Amino acid sequence: MELKPSVAACIGGTFCTTGVVLVAIGSWKNIGTSRGNSAPITGNLGTSRDISAPISGNISTSRDNSEPIIGVSLAILSALIESLLNVQVRILLRDCPIVMVLFYTFAVSFAIGTVPMLIMRPQWSMDVHITTLLVLCAGLYAVTSFIYVKAAKTVPPVTQVVLSQLELGVTFLLQFAFLRFVPNVFEIGGASVIAVGGLVDTVYIVRVDSRNRKKLNFRKQLGFNVDSDNAKSHTVDWKDRLREGNRQK
Repeated sequence: MELKPSVAACIGGTFCTTGVVLVAIGSWKNIGTSRGNSAPITGNLGTSRDISAPISGNISTSRDNSEPIIGVSLAILSALIESLLNVQVRILLRDCPIVMVLFYTFAVSFAIGTVPMLIMRPQWSMDVHITTLLVLCAGLYAVTSFIYVKAAKTVPPVTQVVLSQLELGVTFLLQFAFLRFVPNVFEIGGASVIAVGGLVDTVYIVRVDSRNRKKLNFRKQLGFNVDSDNAKSHTVDWKDRLREGNRQK
């Protein structure tokens, strides 16, 4: 795409990467502690001479110690795939309408996702509570998909990824409210660093957009015709227009 990221995007991306690393460290420390993967045990330990001794301690209730490693690896793989999706969506939006991109990117993915369901054949047991949550998740996912594609048409992929990291702080609040997961110091610090990175990139975007709009309005006041395509790119070939006007004179 030959889109060079701005300095603010690089700085914001660095902050966000640092914050994500801190959050990953904090989440790793929480495994087996605040997530409830250990349980206290008490009782008596018998010996060969029929003498029992009291014991106490904690026993891990995790099914597999490799589960955290698998989860982190899958999360990293998902992030890499999503980064490829960001760029591909931006390329598609050059020639395709938003509705077409939404259909082929997300609707077709649903059809592909039904293949594992048909193979595994899970048992469905849904009550009113679960059904309500599923419908709510589907509606939120549809709205998010539209906003995601709409944003991809107006900002570079790097900026979109940086700003999307701001959801981390909201996720911490929601998981504490609904799941009672208490974030530790690393997770809170990581979320704060990510917020700073997103703020840096946001301020830069607002300043650049404001400066370009002022230039565009000034050119309109001079009497130049600025079409919609030029308005989006904020570029007008005003020198050629001046030369053409001088020739007519």
